[in-house]
Amino acid sequence: MSVDTSKIVAVHDTPSRQQANELLSEGWVLLNTGTGTDENGAAYTLFVLGRPEGVTP
Repeated sequence: MSVDTSKIVAVHDTPSRQQANELLSEGWVLLNTGTGTDENGAAYTLFVLGRPEGVTP
């Protein structure tokens, strides 16, 4: 599935799967994901989501 990024009016990133899923259910789209480790060495995933035009914040 491709996303027309010219229609994205807001971007949000979160390490929370729950928040990412909530935003997706509200009409946001997944733009990217990234992985890394925090200052304590714990692994995490960062979800980057975009809100398309017409989706109410």
